[in-house]
Parts: sequence; C-alpha cells; structure tokens
Amino acid sequence: MPEAKTMRLSTIFLLAAASILPLSMNAAHSTSSTPEAGKTGADSGKPTLQVSVDVPPSMRPWVSDDIAEAFAMRVGDALDHQGFKSGIDYVDRYSEPDAKRPLLKIRLMEWRTNHVGTVNCTFLASIVTPKGSDDLGLFTGSSMLLGFPRHDWFARREQFDDAARQALSDLYKRIEKTNLMASS
Repeated sequence: MPEAKTMRLSTIFLLAAASILPLSMNAAHSTSSTPEAGKTGADSGKPTLQVSVDVPPSMRPWVSDDIAEAFAMRVGDALDHQGFKSGIDYVDRYSEPDAKRPLLKIRLMEWRTNHVGTVNCTFLASIVTPKGSDDLGLFTGSSMLLGFPRHDWFARREQFDDAARQALSDLYKRIEKTNLMASS
C-alpha cells in the first residue's frame, strides 16, 4: 500500500512539474515578438520594456523565482495582445535593469487558490523611464473553476492563466496614459 501512495504522489508531482516547466523555460528568454529583440531601445528606435516582478517572501526562494518568471511571461503575452509590439525583457531579482530603457515594476501581492478554489491575482504596477516614473495602480482578477476535481492540474493551470489575463486586461492602456513610453 505505501508503494501505491508513493507512486500516486510522484505522478502528481510529475504532472505539476510538466505543466509549469514549459512556462519557466519560456520566460527565461525574451518574450519579444519583434526582429529587434536583441537590440536595445536606442539601437532599434523603439523602447524595449523591461519587466521586473517582485513576489512576497517565502521559505523557498527558488519557487518565488519560478513564480516571478511565469508571471512575467504572462505580462509579456498580455501586453503583446493589447498592442505593445516593442519587445519585453524579463529582469530577474539578480539582474540590474538598464536605466536607459523603460522598466515596468510589478509587485505581485497574490496569485493563488483560496479556500473555495477560486484563483485570485492581485498586483501593483509602476513604470520607470528616463523621462520619469508613474504609479499605474492596483490590478486584480479572479477565476473560478466549477465542476472539476481539485487535483486537475491542467484545469488549475488554465484557472491561473485566466486570473492573470483578467488582472492584466487594461495594463497597456494605463501605461499609454502616462505618456512616458512615447518616443522622444
């Protein structure tokens, strides 16, 4: 009996890792969809937005790094979908951002499942550019999954994606309103 329980647990962990691993591997690369992705804002004529994601402290910092990368990837996808085509570069907590390029700072306050199974996503955002900085405000989204078992990892991943998409839905509009990204 203990072997069966160990086998089930290892299968669950394997499925969870398989659903998260592609996200963290893709987030390690630039999420830009333009040919100028390797060029800086000054070289390409367009600003390339840097994104840093700060997550609440945890007892496992490597998990925090994976969460930050996964959320940064979703930020890049959301901004690209909303019309920002100049390129997104993720800046992890160990790297120094380029002061010549705009930086979107995100403080991820919550991106987790609550006690009833709803995934909540809440974050604060601000933009810092050579022209100045501005607070973009609070963003929030949630996603509820009904009728599925709690341990359906693929449905749970979709639920996290939906909550993040909802929270990120008007981020680019708020960035545009600051006029800090307008080319000089």
